[in-house]
Amino acid sequence: AGGKSVQNTDRRECRRADKCRSYDKRENRGKVVAVQGPDAKALVSTVFPAAGSVGRFRVAALDWHGVSCTVAGTGYTGEDGIEIAVPAESAPALWRALAD
Repeated sequence: AGGKSVQNTDRRECRRADKCRSYDKRENRGKVVAVQGPDAKALVSTVFPAAGSVGRFRVAALDWHGVSCTVAGTGYTGEDGIEIAVPAESAPALWRALAD
């Protein structure tokens, strides 16, 4: 789908899941998956509807398939975006769901 990208990460490499960026490298507690561009909210909504409804410059604590996530609505460049902080062990499944 057009408009989908992952910040600071090549999409093909991130499919291997070990390339997603850690948001706490010292403890490796989690990963952040960022979806940006004109189709970001629509794409995220297909996989994680509650996350797709988070407003621009808003933050929400949400669950995705029983996994606690922190979701931020971004848009610093003028494009809609969603950043999802997820536990490291759940990041591969979330990424695959978004990339497929």
